Amino acid sequence: KLVDTEEFLQELSHATLETISDENNSLDINKLIGLHPVLRNRVLINWLIMHKVPFAPSAGLLDEIVRFLENNKATTHTLYQKWQLIKNNNRVSLLLL
Repeated sequence: KLVDTEEFLQELSHATLETISDENNSLDINKLIGLHPVLRNRVLINWLIMHKVPFAPSAGLLDEIVRFLENNKATTHTLYQKWQLIKNNNRVSLLLL
């Protein structure tokens, strides 16, 4: 049962990631923020893995990313001094430094 649940959640997070990302792998911020927090965190983790950026998955990191996305003033945010989130036209993209 737990394996089935995990497989379902993984499939759902991958499908959701495809739905809210574009050809440049940037994400629609409003759609991402509108997701259930559990699904949103899984989508974010899959997105970071897809970009092959170094990170340690934690609630603190995911909360930091969501706070940045919800902040209407900030347009860039650097993490681990190795990669940067960039907001533009309600989309967020990732840049390796």
